[in-house]
Amino acid sequence: MEELIARVNAIFSRVQEFEHLVMKDELTGIFNRRYLIQRLHEEIKLAQDKGGIFSVVMADLDKFKAINDTYGHSAGDQVLQYFVTKLKQNLRESDVICRCGGDEFIILLPETSGKIAVSIMQRVKRSIEKESFPLAGENAEIPLSFSAGVACYPADGTTAEELLLASDIVMYQAKQSGGNQVLSAAKAAGRSPD
Repeated sequence: MEELIARVNAIFSRVQEFEHLVMKDELTGIFNRRYLIQRLHEEIKLAQDKGGIFSVVMADLDKFKAINDTYGHSAGDQVLQYFVTKLKQNLRESDVICRCGGDEFIILLPETSGKIAVSIMQRVKRSIEKESFPLAGENAEIPLSFSAGVACYPADGTTAEELLLASDIVMYQAKQSGGNQVLSAAKAAGRSPD
C-alpha cells in the first residue's frame, strides 16, 4: 500500500510539473498566452465578486526587428530575457508577466487602477532607458525602449477580449506616434484616468 501511494504521489507530482511547464515560455521562463487567458478570466471573476479593479498592460519592444536583423536572433533572445529581468525588478510579486509571442508581453496588475498602472509602466520605461543593453560576446550596447497600452477593468472592458483589444489598440497608437511611451485606453477615449 505504501508503495502504491508513493507511485501515485510521484505521478501526481510529474503531472503538476508538466502542467507548470505547459504554462511557461521556454525562452524567458515567464508565463505564456495559455496561462494569461486562464488567469485573466480568474481576475475578471475575482473583480466581479469583490467589485474590484485591475489593469492589463500590453507592451512591445520598439524596433525589435532591427535588433534581430542587425545583431542576430541570439542577440534578440538576450534582449527579451533582459527585458523580462527589468520588468521583474520593477513590478510587484503579485503582478503577472506573460509573453504572448515575439516581443509582445502582457502584464496583469491586480487591484491596480489605470492611472497607477501607467505610473508603474512609466517607472519601468525610465529604468530601461537609464542603461543600454550590453550585448554578450559583442562590443556593443543596444539602447532599448518599449511602447505600452494600458486598459483597466471595468472601465475599458469587462471581458478578456475587450481588455486585450483595448490595451492592444493603445499600444499600437503608442508605437505609431513614435514609440517609447505608455498610453492608457482612458486617455485615448478622452476620459480621465481611473
